[in-house]
Amino acid sequence: DFRRAPTFHSCKGLALAAALPPSVRNVLLIGLGGGALCGWLLDNHVGLERLVACELDNAVAVAAKECFLGSLGEDGRLEIHVGDGIEYAKQQGTATFDLIIVDASESAEPGLDGRGPTAEGVWAPPRALRTESCYQTLREVMTEDGVLAVNVLARDPIDLLDFVSVVNASFQGCVSFLENRDRSHSWMLTPDNKIVFATRNSAASFLTEEGMTERVLAYADKVPASKELDL
Repeated sequence: DFRRAPTFHSCKGLALAAALPPSVRNVLLIGLGGGALCGWLLDNHVGLERLVACELDNAVAVAAKECFLGSLGEDGRLEIHVGDGIEYAKQQGTATFDLIIVDASESAEPGLDGRGPTAEGVWAPPRALRTESCYQTLREVMTEDGVLAVNVLARDPIDLLDFVSVVNASFQGCVSFLENRDRSHSWMLTPDNKIVFATRNSAASFLTEEGMTERVLAYADKVPASKELDL
């Protein structure tokens, strides 16, 4: 039932990113996973015309479509692309997407520290999605008032700030992040997540605390299911 709020803060925060742009018709999702976020957007977001979900692992894409998404797996608005999300974006025209979500992580295999996927303790996004060139590519395919939302899991605040600086290099100061205050990840080995937001519109006010609150409250009137996100 995708009308119910997702369990984890990461999925809730990324779903609520749809409230921030003035309108969201076209969405690019990098990292399909089990399809929870994809299903929530398809089932709840008013005005959605196209959702492109990029997933590197074909087995994951098949499982999401056939086992978790149910009838939404056949929704005409959904396009599942098996392959690299950044390479897919490079093939698209400029100003294509109103919302771009990066929800991909490293392999669950232990890293050099024996505790996580990478020596520096960054679980998400994966190393390949922590470069300035990636976010420059995503900026180019984003509409002027579009929003980028990235799920970040990093043990050390310095790692988080390093990643924010990578995004900031392409989005020139139009960046903010949302803390996880519900502790929904506390039972897992992963650190609590943050959601990093960015927009290419330097005049946008919706990434301030006040602006974000205003957009979220207005969104709840259009999408009642978003009230359950409770961030």
